[in-house]
Amino acid sequence: MKIIWEFFRYLFSFYVNPFEKKIDKYLSSLKENDDVFLVRETVLNFMKENLIVFTLFLEKKFKGYKYLKKSIRRQLYENVGMMLGKFEVFNKSLNFDENVLFEKIKLNTGKDFIFSPDDREKIKYFYRIMDFLKPGRYYFYLGNASFGKLLRNLFINKLEGDCNQIVTLYVYLYSLKYDISELQIKILKDHVCLYFKGIDIEATNATFKSYDDYKFLLPITELISTNLLDISDLNEESYKIDEKELLKCSRFAYLLSSMRQLVDENLKIAYKNLVLRSIKILDFEAAAYYSKKLDDNEIYRDVKIQEGLYYLSRKNFEKAIEIFAFIKDKQLVKSVYASHYNMLIEKVSGVKTIAEAKNFKYIYQKLADIAKKMEDHELYENIKKTLNQL
Repeated sequence: MKIIWEFFRYLFSFYVNPFEKKIDKYLSSLKENDDVFLVRETVLNFMKENLIVFTLFLEKKFKGYKYLKKSIRRQLYENVGMMLGKFEVFNKSLNFDENVLFEKIKLNTGKDFIFSPDDREKIKYFYRIMDFLKPGRYYFYLGNASFGKLLRNLFINKLEGDCNQIVTLYVYLYSLKYDISELQIKILKDHVCLYFKGIDIEATNATFKSYDDYKFLLPITELISTNLLDISDLNEESYKIDEKELLKCSRFAYLLSSMRQLVDENLKIAYKNLVLRSIKILDFEAAAYYSKKLDDNEIYRDVKIQEGLYYLSRKNFEKAIEIFAFIKDKQLVKSVYASHYNMLIEKVSGVKTIAEAKNFKYIYQKLADIAKKMEDHELYENIKKTLNQL
C-alpha cells in the first residue's frame, strides 16, 4: 500500500523520488553563516545515501541541462540498476592474483606500502571497479561531460565522462560496500583523481599512481563542490538558471569548498547578478540587501542612485530627494530640485499677466521654496518679486 501511495505521490511531482525532494529542501534552507562542519556532515550523509541521485539532481538544479527532465532522470536511475547488475556478474567472473596486483601498485607508485588486511580488501575492490570501468569496455573519456552521459544504458551505449564524473561513479560503487569517509580527492592541474591510503586512483585510465605534484588533497565531500564549479558541458542545451538558484549553488560551494579564492569570487558574482536582477524588476530593497552582502559601498551607492532615479522618473521628487540625501550626494539632490522646478515652471509658462499669475500663487510659492533649497539666490529673488505683486 505504501509503495502505491509513493508512486501516485510522485507521479505529478517535480521530483522523481523522496530523496530528490529531501536534497532540494535542504539546499533551499542553506545560509552563508551555517556551520561548515554540519553542512559537510550532511553532504557526506547524502553522498552515502545515494551519490548518483545527489550528483544528478545538483546538475539539474544548478547547471540547467534541458535533457535532465523528470522522465530522463528516472530512466538514468534505472540504468544505474542495470549497471549494478552487470557489475555484479562481472565481479563473479573476475579472477586475479592479488600478489601480482600489489606488486603492480608498488611498481606504478614507486612506493612499498604495508596495508592492513582490511585495506587490502578495499584496494582489491577498487581494482574490480577499475577493471569493470577501464576505458574501452563500457567507458570512454569525454572532457567536460555532463554526469548523465555516464549513466546511459550500457547495453546500448558507451558511457562517457570526464575525470570528475568517473571519479564520482567510482565513489558511488565503492559506497555500496565501504565507508566513503576514508576517501579523499587530489586536485592536480585541470584534473581530479581519487586518493586512498597513500595511493592515487586514476579513474580516467584505470591505473594506480602516485602524484607528488598536486594543488590540493581534499575530503571526499569536496567532490561535490568540484563538480559544481566545473565547466558545464557545452554540447548540452541549457536553460537560463534563475539568479537566486545560482546564489544557492555558489553558497553551497562556498560552504563546502576549501578553495576559498574561487568560491568567494563565485559568490560575489552570484550576488552581483541578484543586484542587477532586483534593480531590473524594481525591487530596490532586495538590491540594497544583496549589495550589502557584497560589502561594497560603491555597489550599494549605485543601487540607491538607481532607486532615486526611478522615483525621479515617476516625479516622486520627495522620495528621490530622501534617497539622494541619505547617500549624501548634494549634486543629485540639487538635480531633483531642478527637475521639480522645471516641471512647475512649465505649468506657469503660459501666464502673461499679474491677474493670471494670482491663480497660480501656490505654484510660485513652491518655486520660491525650491529655489531657496537649491541655494540659488538670484532665482529665489526673482520668484519673490513675482510673489510680492500677487
